[in-house]
Amino acid sequence: MGNRLVDKLEIREWEKRPLVGLCLLFAGSFIFLSLFRNYVDATFFKRYGVEQLPLMLAINSVITFAAFWLFNRLSSHWNDSRLLAAIFMANALAAGLLFWGVGAGIDLCYPILFQLLYLQDSILLVYLWNIACDRFDSRQGKRLFPLITAAQVLGVVLGNFASDGLARWWGADRILLVYALACLALAASLARARGAARSQPEPRPSTNHRPRFKQMPGLLRRYPILRYLVVVGFLPNVLLPIFLYQFSVIVNQGFASEQALLSFFSLFRGGTTLAVFLLLLAMGRIYTRIGVVNASLVLPVNLAVLFTALTASFGLVVALAGQFATRLVQQAVAGPVNKVLFNLVPREVSAWARVFVRGTVVKSGMLAGSLLMLVLKPVLTPRQLAPLAALLALYWLAETLAFRRHFQRALKQVITRDAVDFERIDSLRLQSLNDLDPALPLAQETKPAATSEPSKALLAVTDALAMLDDPDPLLRAQAAAFFSRQRDPRAVRRLVERLQDQDLVRKLAVDSLVKFGPGLRPFLEASLADPRPRLRQGILEVVRLAGIREFDIDPLVMDELGRIYRREIDLRTLAAWGQSPGLNALRGHLAQSNQESLGLVFHALWVRHKDMRLMYSALTSLEAAAAVELLEVNLERGLAQLLIPLLEKTPNRNHLARAREALALHNPSGPEAVLMRLARSRDPITRLLAALVMGEHQPGPVFLPAAEMLLDDANHQVREAAAYAYARCQGLEASMPTAIERMEELKRFALFRGLGLRELEALSTIARPVQYQAGETVVFAGQFENELILVLSGTLAAAPGSIPAPRDRPVRIGPGGWLGELGLFTQAESDQTWQAQEPVTALVLPFSQLAEIMGIYTGVGLAFCRHFAARLQGQEATLPVYEPVEAGGHR
Repeated sequence: MGNRLVDKLEIREWEKRPLVGLCLLFAGSFIFLSLFRNYVDATFFKRYGVEQLPLMLAINSVITFAAFWLFNRLSSHWNDSRLLAAIFMANALAAGLLFWGVGAGIDLCYPILFQLLYLQDSILLVYLWNIACDRFDSRQGKRLFPLITAAQVLGVVLGNFASDGLARWWGADRILLVYALACLALAASLARARGAARSQPEPRPSTNHRPRFKQMPGLLRRYPILRYLVVVGFLPNVLLPIFLYQFSVIVNQGFASEQALLSFFSLFRGGTTLAVFLLLLAMGRIYTRIGVVNASLVLPVNLAVLFTALTASFGLVVALAGQFATRLVQQAVAGPVNKVLFNLVPREVSAWARVFVRGTVVKSGMLAGSLLMLVLKPVLTPRQLAPLAALLALYWLAETLAFRRHFQRALKQVITRDAVDFERIDSLRLQSLNDLDPALPLAQETKPAATSEPSKALLAVTDALAMLDDPDPLLRAQAAAFFSRQRDPRAVRRLVERLQDQDLVRKLAVDSLVKFGPGLRPFLEASLADPRPRLRQGILEVVRLAGIREFDIDPLVMDELGRIYRREIDLRTLAAWGQSPGLNALRGHLAQSNQESLGLVFHALWVRHKDMRLMYSALTSLEAAAAVELLEVNLERGLAQLLIPLLEKTPNRNHLARAREALALHNPSGPEAVLMRLARSRDPITRLLAALVMGEHQPGPVFLPAAEMLLDDANHQVREAAAYAYARCQGLEASMPTAIERMEELKRFALFRGLGLRELEALSTIARPVQYQAGETVVFAGQFENELILVLSGTLAAAPGSIPAPRDRPVRIGPGGWLGELGLFTQAESDQTWQAQEPVTALVLPFSQLAEIMGIYTGVGLAFCRHFAARLQGQEATLPVYEPVEAGGHR
């Protein structure tokens, strides 16, 4: 039941603990704040006078300005939890003193209580939500902030319903003592939890930047989201005090005694908030359905309607209905939406915007609204303020509609900082196509060592067509370049096949196909049916660069999404079998395949949406939340509902159920059914790992038919794994498949750490085991290095009399070490003679074949880059440090 509820609420495992802590903090704070509010409102209206409300609000705005100035100074030394604990401690002290003052009959206590209450409203909401926003980003906030808001509302419900009973049982004034004790308890809990939970965000670049006042107009013009946050910080705090004043006047006239008014506040606010809490469960996700910016329209529309209704009928019914509707919209929609928007502010102004908008702008709005009421009070009745407020609400609505038009640009501003300009790269690449001269041979240094024979001349189209299938990658590249000018239709099929070739050949094939123009559309659409991911990706690149419009990417997108969700369902089903080496490898491979499919989906969407590549690259940055938000804005709702859960870790049961229905996916009966189906996969690695897992678990004859089927597989490594499974399922002994052993051996080397099974499997096909006897010379000084040697056991040592090794090179290589990686890139002679000190077992990878694998699997090349970067770092640490030289000096 608990897991179902967690899945229903879409809570991740690592989010449970901080979420529960925040919910308890919000609920506890607002239980006692509600008690305090009902007491203060009732006593202030009856003992001091409701007509003083505008003046009190104006004074409160000034006091709040001063309070935020002080707290901002303290925030440079204290985190939000510590600051909030200090605030609660000060509240406890103030409430205790005011309890004594009220008992002594000091009338000044009531305006002070009013100022303390509304100061708490401003401060608690800012710092409590600061903590929440720092612990959860905007994407998490869209799921979790409604739950935190629900905890807050539940606390308000309990506090409101308790007010009347507590006042009747113990006396109204003793509510101050209860509030003081509660503040002490909250301060103690925050102080105790401060060391256990992070309440401040991780350091980010430029978070301490505070623009000067003269820079603010430029920032507001530059960032539409910042301008809109200023609007939603200012206008609501002009309008809501006006409605508060009107509502207070109406209810004060409707209830004669202080106890009756306190009972009304207790029952009405408690009932209203309870109804809001129940509706919040249904409406709390409204902004996830209609979008953040559309949900921002709800509150200004509500206030415009409310003030129009008050103009027509200034009575208790309209006031109560308006209070209920406004509270519902504020807590169910507007509040969480504004929290999400704050997390979408660009990093360089995010910290300043949080303080400026929530502090300065909000209190400026309250001050403006209060002064407006004070100025107009002698000439306008509370009812006559309603038309003016309705006009301000309409202006707010117009600002929201304007922001709606700029919302995509605002999100793009967040994710384009330090991002790659893919549009510029595309334009430069297209421009370079016009300068491509196929008659010029490619530079000799780009030619692999294994292709050193003289280049063939491109004498005719027929020669070029034949060369597209030549074993020499340099000749295939020259032929592909030839067809960028000689656009012969007979080359199209072969050029499409070259889209899964080495990077150089593939790039030139893409460039040549782009030159064929939109006429290729039917053939390219049909070619997308080919399941090979690299080929599909190349086709999509051609379509995008060629500007082929109306290209139908939907079948590919839905097909890949179906594959991803099918694998996710398989992963959940296989989890029933626990852990084993084969299962772990299969799960890892399925997860890697999902990432490849997800990348292919984004390549397809890039054809239709020019910023899709930018969004995809931002998903792994600090601005991932803004990237997902922008993605949601650009995609149609049905596609967004399928794609976005895949970007937020593992999809939960609800997501899988929705995908199963939308994509008509199977529901496997158990792990055995999953393995049977994976054994029929088009991917040879998946078939190989499925056979391995069958052999590991060997549940009698269940897997025998599948294992027997794989004995005839076209891939020899799959056949070897099938023989292992076939023997094990019959209760016979069998050795581990060579391919698996080879991949496990490669994984031991730090050079290949982080590679996926696909890359390891490719390397295993060229890895040749070699035995060296003690004293045998492995590499001679002055010999060209043409192999990478990976030591599995034994030790290699530099022979005496060799050229001295550089400081960063070892003179002894043991298990897990390797030799020759520098020669792969420099084709230089070895500077040392290496001999086996004892019997050595090694894997040898020829450079010619390794270069081809690096051309297809970029991860292998990146692994070498990481290795050389680490070596350079280590070398820099040993370089001498030179002191600065004075002018005219030499060193």
